[in-house]
Amino acid sequence: MVTMRWTYILALFTTLLLSGQAYAAVTAQVDRYNINVDETVNFTIEVSGDDNGEPDITPLQKAFQILSQNKSSSYSLINGSMSSKTTWFLTLRPRHAGTLIIPALQAGKKQTAAITIQVSKSAPRQTGAAPQGELWIDMKINPESVHVQQQAVLTLLIYQSVPLNQAQLSEPKSDRAMTVRLGEDKSYQLNRNGKVWTVTERRYAVFPMQHGLLKLDPVQLDGTVLSGRSYGSAFQTTRPIRVRSNALELDVEAMPADWKSNTWLPATDVQLTEDWPTGEFKVGDSITRTLTLTATGLISSQLPELSTLLPDHLKAYADKPVLTDTNTLDGVTGQRQEKLAILATRPGTFILPPIDIDWWNSKTQSVQTVSLPARTFKVLPGPVDPSQPNKVTPKAPGSADAAPVVEQQHNKPDQLAGIGWKWIALLSTLGWLITLVWLYRKSTSAPQQPPPGTDITIDRSKLKKAVSDACQQNHAKTCEQALLNFAKAQWPKERVHSLASFAKHCDAELLVEVNALELHLYGKQESTQKQTWRGSPLQSAFKKASFMTAPNASTSKNSALPTLYPE
Repeated sequence: MVTMRWTYILALFTTLLLSGQAYAAVTAQVDRYNINVDETVNFTIEVSGDDNGEPDITPLQKAFQILSQNKSSSYSLINGSMSSKTTWFLTLRPRHAGTLIIPALQAGKKQTAAITIQVSKSAPRQTGAAPQGELWIDMKINPESVHVQQQAVLTLLIYQSVPLNQAQLSEPKSDRAMTVRLGEDKSYQLNRNGKVWTVTERRYAVFPMQHGLLKLDPVQLDGTVLSGRSYGSAFQTTRPIRVRSNALELDVEAMPADWKSNTWLPATDVQLTEDWPTGEFKVGDSITRTLTLTATGLISSQLPELSTLLPDHLKAYADKPVLTDTNTLDGVTGQRQEKLAILATRPGTFILPPIDIDWWNSKTQSVQTVSLPARTFKVLPGPVDPSQPNKVTPKAPGSADAAPVVEQQHNKPDQLAGIGWKWIALLSTLGWLITLVWLYRKSTSAPQQPPPGTDITIDRSKLKKAVSDACQQNHAKTCEQALLNFAKAQWPKERVHSLASFAKHCDAELLVEVNALELHLYGKQESTQKQTWRGSPLQSAFKKASFMTAPNASTSKNSALPTLYPE
């Protein structure tokens, strides 16, 4: 009896299932036909009946991004008839503005109808506009006009009226500027237009590398928010959201035409300090001098070298400079610290020359100078003064130590006279032989000097070409090495071992480009935000530099300082 009952139920279910096969159908629809390029559209495909094959959504990817897709199936029994329905839910984002067509899609044996939607461009945003919608970004910069390599502070204001999940914010970028994120984000609430907004504030320091109009593209924020549409589910779902900020323009002025210094430091404040040990110094003692340059509104890699020329009879050993940057919401403060171990090779009074650094006060728009006065110090003789020959103090004639010697000379005068001439002759012959050997070795080992004006000219020509080639290929690191190689040939008596020391020989135009190269190589910024260096401006400035038309110099203007050690 039980077996017959189950057989009857199975037969009935099969009959009902077969009866619904004749009602197979496929439909497609969207929730909106007019959207913005940054908005999304919900696309639904529904297959009823027995033809519930998977739809081919590949053709959608030409004009849309498929952000998400879900599938649900249901069965119902109505008036003795069994029906089935399968639904696919897709979230699409247009790839561009214009008239876009969702093409007909194949679903099993059936095909959907094509759908046309209109996608409009995002309206230009104005800085400081009132927030609208669920999510809004405003971007502003201060000041709106700066000099090249001067800091400007960019502020992003993100307004939320709904909870935001999985947020991803792009970074402000430009191929003509370097950006550094400042401090931590701030969050607070604000009531505007009758709506309570949660505001997140994020700041960046922007350092333009070239003069002219600097354009900053809008930043983009992607995330998800809760959606009121449930797609037949009892639970809330999320939907993607995207917003863009306004674009910005920054007016970047060149260095002042009358700027004469070899350093360009546009800042709001610059301080130069010295740490000098107390107490007395002796020959052979190590005297540690610490110089610290601090600039508000500059990063540490923009700061110049602080070392100065030393008087004769002083030796110096420099540590690697310590570069530090402090970021706050108000901007960057860079610091360069140099430690120099100074040793005197003889006693005396020494004078270290003063240090003067010109900088541009971006607040007052004027030139200012930060200085350290000359440092005078005295070095006493050490326990044994290596600069003085050993001297034997003669004993007094009446002393006890001298008496035996005098007595010995009087006791054996003939013996001393008999052997003296032999030693004199032997020493004279030996000295003559040593002199001959020394003259022979000197004549055979003397290097042949190249004809004047040959090797140096060829080397300088090759080194110039190496700089030009590196600039044309936009290879920043190669260009740095080429510049330093050129400097060694151009100024052979100087220690040009960094871009900062090379910059001391640059004209104003080349100085800006060398500083920009150093910022690109050593400026602190996220590797993902590292922009491509363009070498053409440096190449042009290098060709026009004053030292390119002058012969290679054996000394520089700094080496013309008089000797400071008093004879």
